[in-house]
Amino acid sequence: MLLVVLETDRASIRAARVTTEVERADSAALIVPEALTSLGSRIAVWIDLARELPVRVLDRHLGSLEPTALNESASGEPRPARGAESYSPIDASREARARVEDELEELANARWAPVSTGRLVDLLRQAGITGARLADLPGIGLADALKIIRGQRPVTETQAQALAARTGRPAAEWIQANPALPEDLVAALDQPSSRSRVIALAKTRNQDEIDAWREAGYEVFALAARQTGEQKSPDWPTRVDRYFTAHRV
Repeated sequence: MLLVVLETDRASIRAARVTTEVERADSAALIVPEALTSLGSRIAVWIDLARELPVRVLDRHLGSLEPTALNESASGEPRPARGAESYSPIDASREARARVEDELEELANARWAPVSTGRLVDLLRQAGITGARLADLPGIGLADALKIIRGQRPVTETQAQALAARTGRPAAEWIQANPALPEDLVAALDQPSSRSRVIALAKTRNQDEIDAWREAGYEVFALAARQTGEQKSPDWPTRVDRYFTAHRV
């Protein structure tokens, strides 16, 4: 799926959908001549449907547009033009517009970080899991167990599986009960440079990309929580980079 990025900040972008079937574009879309793009062909930019999207949807840079590519009033030639008028409800352009709207809606709602309930401490109490019992589970030492019991760090996927085996509650419920990941950490993992490393990590683990993303988030969060004297606002981009470097991706 091609996008042209119009504006950007660290956590989000404003972007328009790009399609190569210019004959299916309607009069609200801009047809950009081949000479104004590095993609090697004319493209349709659905400029009126541009919307804010999370930066996590970006994958890789494929090309660029000339500064005047989206400016109909630019002097000289070539310059962009509008697509064809649509006069029938069954025109191909109507179908194309609906598909673009659906695709952008899907991108706008893309999220890998789970919506956390923050009920981890309550669930542990209900299950009768004390710090000592938690420390006996695989992958959890006493120091980590005490921080989990206090709600100061999350359980990882591996630890959630151990809790599921001990309590009968699904591992997904334990993960969802974790403290919410800090938004700055999510933003650091959302960056395209992080996404490419998540994909590489998922391949080495034969794992789904979303699972690898979540596991990375919780492991980075948990490692920060283990540090003594940790500052209140960790340098998440640096921590994320160290995590991936340690996993050789």
